[in-house]
Amino acid sequence: MKHLFIFLLLFYAEFSRAQNQNLYDEKHSMDFARHLYQSAQYESAINEFERVLFLNEHNDTAKHYLISSYIRSAQFTKGIA
Repeated sequence: MKHLFIFLLLFYAEFSRAQNQNLYDEKHSMDFARHLYQSAQYESAINEFERVLFLNEHNDTAKHYLISSYIRSAQFTKGIA
């Protein structure tokens, strides 16, 4: 019984910690956007870089990748606007 209690306590602690991770924060969104960019999924990368810029409009790296994604996906006019 004691082992079951300890197991449940540890399981609950790990489950609670996992619930506190925000997969949609700026860092995770930027990591995912870079992955999409590096795997040549430029349309999807554009959406993710736009999300990053929504979260932090001063992220110059995301701006650079966004413009590059527009160019690589042949959306030249969107990259200028």
